Amino acid sequence: MYVIPAGEHSGREGFFRAIDRVIRLSPPLLSARSWDAFSDSLWEGIDSLGSDRIVIIWPDSSALSDGFPEEFELALAVLDDVARMLADPGVTSGNPKRVSIFVGRSGEDERPRDFGGSIGC
Repeated sequence: MYVIPAGEHSGREGFFRAIDRVIRLSPPLLSARSWDAFSDSLWEGIDSLGSDRIVIIWPDSSALSDGFPEEFELALAVLDDVARMLADPGVTSGNPKRVSIFVGRSGEDERPRDFGGSIGC
C-alpha cells in the first residue's frame, strides 16, 4: 500500500514529486513538463515493485483538484491508464498487476467515482 502525501503539493510538479516520494519513478523525471514521461516512469516504477497487487491511496487530492482542475483531470487519466495497462497480460508480457487507486478530496461528502474498476475517487 502506498499513500500519496496530502497537502504537500500543488500543480503538476508537486504532484510528480509526491508520487515519486512513495513510488520511485523509473527512470527519474528530469523535468515536470511531460505527462507522457510521467506516465512511462510511473508504469515502470509500479511494474518494478515486488507485489502483483498494489494499492495507491491519495487521501486528499484537493490541493491539485481545487487549484489546478485541468492538471487534476490529467492526473486521474494517467493513473487510470497506467492501472489499466499494468492489468493487461499482453502489455506486461504475461505478468499483470492489479493496481487499485483510491482518490479522496477533503471536505467532500460524495460517493466515489468509478474509473473502470481501477480507480475510486
